[in-house]
Amino acid sequence: MNIETKRILIGCPISKEKDYCITDWIDHIMEMISNSKHRIGLVLAENGVSTSDRSIAEKHILKRYPNFKDAAFIFTPTLKHQDVRLAIARSWNSIVFECQSPDWFFDNRPIDFHLSIECDVFPPVDSIDRLVEHHEIQMKNQPLDEPICVGYPYMVYLGERSRPLYQTANFNSGSIEVLTLPAFPSFMFTDGQLKPITGIGQGCILIPCSIYTDLEIRFRWETGSIYFPDAFFFIDLAANGVPVLVDTSVICEHRNQDWSAVQNNFTV
Repeated sequence: MNIETKRILIGCPISKEKDYCITDWIDHIMEMISNSKHRIGLVLAENGVSTSDRSIAEKHILKRYPNFKDAAFIFTPTLKHQDVRLAIARSWNSIVFECQSPDWFFDNRPIDFHLSIECDVFPPVDSIDRLVEHHEIQMKNQPLDEPICVGYPYMVYLGERSRPLYQTANFNSGSIEVLTLPAFPSFMFTDGQLKPITGIGQGCILIPCSIYTDLEIRFRWETGSIYFPDAFFFIDLAANGVPVLVDTSVICEHRNQDWSAVQNNFTV
């Protein structure tokens, strides 16, 4: 399929808690960029209590990839005793702002896609062009050029609880309930094809920037909720009739660690 060159911004929150894998992740992202025909920028939104409380990500990029100019680093201060979910929402929204106002990228030309790849998730190196192709093929069948999101699942939880992240939502009850499907959904679902889904997290998903500019969807968190901003993001996509498709032929590696330890570093 002949696809015109797209302008894509890879962006995600980071923090020093991910330093155990961040240099490997950056090297992997750079390999993905070198394997793509599209124009790619990178924006990392750093969470920390102070500017001295920063990840090694920026130093690694500047040292190892000095010729890569389409990179930006944003510091989003995190207050002590602030729920980490609120800090994450603020970081995601700083990336949304860059998607809308690309002062640093592509000669100020509009950005076509935000490619969310969390900083401990490792998709296949051909993922950029593959996801764009998925999107363009699906758009041929989409009325009125309405947006579509497409991505890969990734493994969540640890040990025996580990499973691919496929989420559905129950909109019929008084409050919305986000449900993670069983560890291994039926083979009729995971058959290697694109399948509609409510949510797959922000591990690896291609998001048209029109979702931010036209629909004005943002990352949010409701005080007291057990859900994270990515769950509310997918709830809002569903409420606005935006399809989400998951490529069931891929499950991304997720080098996650115990989340409670990370959360405590923010909130105590």
